[in-house]
This record gives sequence, structure tokens and C-alpha cells, in this order.
Amino acid sequence: MKIAIVCGHFIPQMGFVEVYLAKEFAKLHHEVKVFTSTVVPKYVRGIVKNEAFNVGVTKHEEFNYTILRLKPIVSFGQMLYVKRLRKEIDQFSPELVIVIGVGKLFPEAIYTENKAYKLLTLLGDSSDNYQSDKSKIVDKVKNKLKQRIYQKSITHSDKLLPYTPETIDLVKDIVAQQYYAELESKSEQITLGFDKDYFNYSPKLRIETRAELKLTEDATTLITATRIVPFKKLEKVIDWVEDMNTNGNQLHYIIIGFLENDYASEVKNYINKKVHKDKFHCYPFLDYTALNKLYMAADIAFYPTAAISIFEAIATGLLAVLPDKRNIGHIVDDKETGWYIKENSIEETFQKAFDAVNNPKFNREKIVMINEKKYSFENIAKRVLKLSRLN
Repeated sequence: MKIAIVCGHFIPQMGFVEVYLAKEFAKLHHEVKVFTSTVVPKYVRGIVKNEAFNVGVTKHEEFNYTILRLKPIVSFGQMLYVKRLRKEIDQFSPELVIVIGVGKLFPEAIYTENKAYKLLTLLGDSSDNYQSDKSKIVDKVKNKLKQRIYQKSITHSDKLLPYTPETIDLVKDIVAQQYYAELESKSEQITLGFDKDYFNYSPKLRIETRAELKLTEDATTLITATRIVPFKKLEKVIDWVEDMNTNGNQLHYIIIGFLENDYASEVKNYINKKVHKDKFHCYPFLDYTALNKLYMAADIAFYPTAAISIFEAIATGLLAVLPDKRNIGHIVDDKETGWYIKENSIEETFQKAFDAVNNPKFNREKIVMINEKKYSFENIAKRVLKLSRLN
């Protein structure tokens, strides 16, 4: 089957849903073509350095899918407008078109009555995303444009696939009330996930990596992999790790995602002032292999906000400690695969996770199996195809 993936940005080395779905559909022997722009979004330029994309068609040799990049004639923020998108898609003649990133405006041209393919739109709206200031003129214009394309997506999509339990309510804040019923009737919730080829668990690699990090057998290790920015307030977690060590526990904290900026320096200086500064391990963004090894070496994952790396961490059997928020409220089952932090209970929740991984009956391989069934992109891709009713 011919499948077109339409998204405003496509960065193969980043772990975004469009990249993984392209790979998994191709592995299932479908002919996959990605329609995207030449733009590298600002929020990943500190991670993807010296990367530039040219107009035209390229082929991903390893996974055997093609990418067509179009140059925007208008670009502001993440919003893009290109010519020829509809023409290029019609020339490809797909049986299924999957749109990712509606609010970027990029896919607007395909939301029309006259289409010869099934059209699925993935909705990734999250309360952790950028919230516009409706009092600003530019944001008012953006919101009006977003309303128009979201309403078109509801009307012309055969199915809508929200990622999280809160997504539909957030989309309702964008569109007119007359679209609510169709939004609800067409929606089937899916989820984000992980690539099990990159993120998995090996007891042997865990032992080897812990030895490289000089972690003793009785040391418990917490890990966070996310962009280190002020609003995530990791200082509170750093303080808890310091307190645990002061009270005689062996607790290490691996922090991945430091950028080259002033705030990164501030956090590192904050750590260096701690008595147990040797228990902290700080890294920039890492490639898949290095990241997976550190996940395997750790025991508990903590994330202050929604992030694709939550799924990558739990792929390795880590217990997850997450904020109690609707946009990630579907990821862990309390007491089995992790915990949600209730109001004012961050230390108590961390203590539960600490006690669980130090319980002799703790079975990491069982958690790996549970999470693979729910969240591997291989299984998510199969579900998307099933929802398209074309497989």
C-alpha cells in the first residue's frame, strides 16, 4: 500500500512520531513517502547542529522510504506555507495519507472534498505545548489560522487520532462548538511510544554500563532525559537526591539534556555545591545507543513534563515517576509500572519508587514486556493501519 506522511518538519535523527511511523510502515512492506519542508525548527536547533535540508527527494537507505522536501514561501514560528503539496501528493497516488502537526498549517491544501485516499490526522495537542498570549496581535492571527485548519481537519479527515486523554478538550478550545460532535465521533485515542530496535533491555549491558559509571551493586540510580530548562525545576529533584545521600542511601542521578547556555551552567554549579556532588552525572543530548545504555544502568525515570523520552525510558523497564497530568495520565499503571506525583508528594512518590526497585521481588523484565505491548511503535503502526481499515 502507498502511504503518504504529511508533516511540516521531519528530522530523521530525532525521536518524533513521524520518523518512527515512517520506519515502521516501511518495515511492514508499505511504500512510504514523507512530504515535509526544508525547515529545521528553532526548538531543536540546539540539538541538531549544522543540519540543513535541501529541496527535493531523498531516500532513507536503511529503512527504504523517501522524503520530499518543499521550501516554504511563508514561515513564521512553526507555521509554514508551501506550494505544490496537493499536486505532489496526487502524483504519488497514495491509498492512505497521515497528517501530523495540523497547527503548523503545512497540510492545509489536502483538506478538501475531492480526495482519492483515506485521510487520518494525528492530534498531538498537549497542555505542555506553547500557550499563546491571545492579547498579542500576532498570536491572534495565528489562532485564527489554527482554528481554520483544525476545523478543516475535522471535516475532511476520515479519522482523528489524538495522542492523549486531554487532546480532544484542547482541540475544543481551538475550534467552534459546531465541530465538537464530529470531533468526538471521529476520534480514536492512540499513544506515542518507542522504537524497540533502539530502546530495549539487556541485563548484560546494564552490568557493563554500571561498571563504567562506577555504580556499586547497592546504588540506586534515577535518570531524567529532557531539555534542561528553568520551568522544569530539576533543582527540587537534585535536593531530594542530596537529602537521600545525606541520610545514608546510595542514590545517583543521571541528567541528560544539557544545552550550551547559561542555565545549564547554573544547574551544574548548583550540583557542584552539593556535598554529594559525585552522585550526579551530567550529559548533553546523546545518541540512541548511549542513551539506551544509561537507561539500562538506571532504576527509576523521572520526567517533569510530557516528552517522547518517557516512552524510551520505560522501554528499558524503568519505573517512571511522572507529574499527575492528563496529557501523560495514560502512560503508567500506578504501583505496577510507575507512579504519578500527587500534589505536595514528590518526596513520598520518589520513596515509593526507591523502595520498589530495591524489593527482591522486583521484576524488570516483566515491565519491559508490559510496555512493549502497549507502546512499541511497531504495535502503534499496526493499530493506525487497522484504524484506517485498509490493512
